[in-house]
Amino acid sequence: SMIQRFCCGTFRHGYSRTIGADFLERRTTLLGRRVQLMLWDTAGQEEFATITRAYYRGAACCIIAFSTTDPASLSAVKTWHDKVEQECGQIPTVLVQTKIDLLGEP
Repeated sequence: SMIQRFCCGTFRHGYSRTIGADFLERRTTLLGRRVQLMLWDTAGQEEFATITRAYYRGAACCIIAFSTTDPASLSAVKTWHDKVEQECGQIPTVLVQTKIDLLGEP
């Protein structure tokens, strides 16, 4: 996952969908201060919606990712943004397109 790559520097080629949520931490320096980032990868499937809401309640910012290879994930971006806004208010949000390297592959 994107979070695995950011926190651990590793990349897994096999996809395994998130059930509930995965959690990783990374310490870094931001504006001259040491900060600890707590990153949650929540399940995107609707059947986990009630579970995942509890994980992002109180978040300070949000990254919404969608896949180049899955048009339905792009269609779901607004729904996810609305859910985050409902739980967290208007927090800084970044939209990330993943799998751009696979664009045009069968």
